[in-house]
Amino acid sequence: MLDNVIEEDREKSSEQAEAVSESISLCDFMLGLIANITLDTQGANSDSVEESYLRNYLAVSPNNPDIKTQYNNIIKHAAKSDHPLLTMAYHLMLSDYEILTVALLLAVEKNAMIGRCIAYIQSPIAGSRPTLGLLDSILSQFEQTDRVTASSILLSGRAVEIGLIRILNANVTIPEQTLGLPTPLIIALQGLEAKWPKSRMQVIKRIELPASILEEIKKQATILYQKSDQVLVIRSGSSIEAENIAALIAQIRFQKPLFVEDTTDNLAGLAGYLYLYAATPVFEYDLGPNDNQHIPTIPGYSGPMIIISSQEGVLEYPQGTMLTWITDKPLRHERLELWQKQLPQGAEYQELANEHLHSASRITELSQLAMRIAESDHRSRVEKKDLHRATLLNEGSGLGSLAQLVTNRIPGNALVLGKNTKSELKLLATRCKHRETLSDNLGVTLRSRYQSGVRSLLVGPSGTGKTLAASWLATMLNLPLYRVDLASVSSKYIGETEKNLSRLLNKAEQEEVILLFDEADSMFGKRTEINDANDRFANAQTNYLLQRIETYSGIVLMTSNSRSRFDAAFTRRIDMIIEFQIPKPEERRQLWRCHLGEEHSLTHTQLNQLSAVADLCGGNIRNIVLTASLLAINENRTIQYNDLKEGIKTEYRKLGKKIPVEFTKA
Repeated sequence: MLDNVIEEDREKSSEQAEAVSESISLCDFMLGLIANITLDTQGANSDSVEESYLRNYLAVSPNNPDIKTQYNNIIKHAAKSDHPLLTMAYHLMLSDYEILTVALLLAVEKNAMIGRCIAYIQSPIAGSRPTLGLLDSILSQFEQTDRVTASSILLSGRAVEIGLIRILNANVTIPEQTLGLPTPLIIALQGLEAKWPKSRMQVIKRIELPASILEEIKKQATILYQKSDQVLVIRSGSSIEAENIAALIAQIRFQKPLFVEDTTDNLAGLAGYLYLYAATPVFEYDLGPNDNQHIPTIPGYSGPMIIISSQEGVLEYPQGTMLTWITDKPLRHERLELWQKQLPQGAEYQELANEHLHSASRITELSQLAMRIAESDHRSRVEKKDLHRATLLNEGSGLGSLAQLVTNRIPGNALVLGKNTKSELKLLATRCKHRETLSDNLGVTLRSRYQSGVRSLLVGPSGTGKTLAASWLATMLNLPLYRVDLASVSSKYIGETEKNLSRLLNKAEQEEVILLFDEADSMFGKRTEINDANDRFANAQTNYLLQRIETYSGIVLMTSNSRSRFDAAFTRRIDMIIEFQIPKPEERRQLWRCHLGEEHSLTHTQLNQLSAVADLCGGNIRNIVLTASLLAINENRTIQYNDLKEGIKTEYRKLGKKIPVEFTKA
């Protein structure tokens, strides 16, 4: 009978303990433990506000040997306010000591009165955040042991190791060391929105993605989240496009993307933040051809990661499995669908899709800008001229620091060249228009190795129209032309030139522009014999350029005064070499007419004499006409033959050549 009474009392006591546990939080439990070591539990009153506050928590945790059971019941029937903490603790595998410590650290940050009580107990040594010495006293009630202290367990535990719990003053003795939590975690543990330093959860710009990319996103998401410690590397020339892909991959798995800057001081404690927000970390690296990047390890985090990178450089991840996805530009039918989604009805979708190999991000940018241009002209229909203006106005390409936009529009009748040269230029324009589909109906050997890029070298003396021809080609193709600034690209530091060129070519590929390398022999010229370290580095730079230009999928034009300055390895990689000759008399006559226009006082005989005697190129003729125009403007009249004679004398002296006698006569 006595045994039955004892058992009934034990069950009743256990039920009462569970009922109490359901109504209290981990913070309340810790305050009860603090009250036990602070107050006179026999009921003595105190005038201290702090002691009066703590006395309210004496009943929460009665001083009995079954405190561990009470704690387990609190965990079992967790208060709603403790759910974020317990969720994080589960993923980070925190010990009971660490859970209780985090609960107290959070309570201090939430409630000024609790901090005041902590300061009261620790006075005069420390402030309102608890010290390891105080935690030793509090948690000694939780689990009695003579061998280790709570502070030893905490210092060697996981929470401190991964930066979840931070030592705020490690230069003092261990009992006086103060603990704290990262500020974003303090906010997040309260169920509020918190921002992790140097990070964001939104992509910079939302864009439409083609169907093939969306289908691949589903496959990659399934593989990535199958197990922990997997990394997906998205190699893309467009960071905006890669960000959108990363965000969709995370969202498919009911995660948020967290784009975070990879710095050592920014990763400690991040694991808790990721688990609280169900977020997948995304790191982005701008790698050059010789760069080697270790993928970071986030302390305490064992989930998947996404890395965004260009197609060059080496990434290393020894901790787990690394998957790589190299994105492609949309196919023709996908580009058509993207243009249709972006532009209003009536736009020239088919022509845009057929002639321009734009990336998804570029289509979004140009569509939005073209619509604004049309709206400014009070039109609802977007026309081809709007899209061309958009390509010239758009600054999203990021090429401005390495290349300059050439805005000249050169119509066909402004280009005066020999018959063969003009014919080859037209063939080059045709090659550029059909570069995507050129190999479709050809043999398997050619199709398997075909690259859609077009590389052409324009060779000839200065002033023969090479740069003008480049502008003409850009006009015919309705593409922006960028002249590469060799001074900005080149660097005295080893590897920097290759990195700049890599960045330039990657961006140009995505933006569908024409790149013009003036005086290309200074960068693509013959490799030299190795006599010192400078020769070795110069040759390494040339080797990189030759290899990269072969895989470049865009249009590249290069100019030079002589083809002899290039070696066979370079010319083998060139699709077309177009020779620009010094113009013959018939061509010079046409050049004079094109430059003079109709407002002049020259006779046909005088034009013929200029064409026959002045053995000059188009660039020289341009300078002469400008000089003659100044002389005519000074006297408020049209250009006369004598004005041109003065201009010819000036130009010949500049060239260091003997002035023809026909132009020295009065």
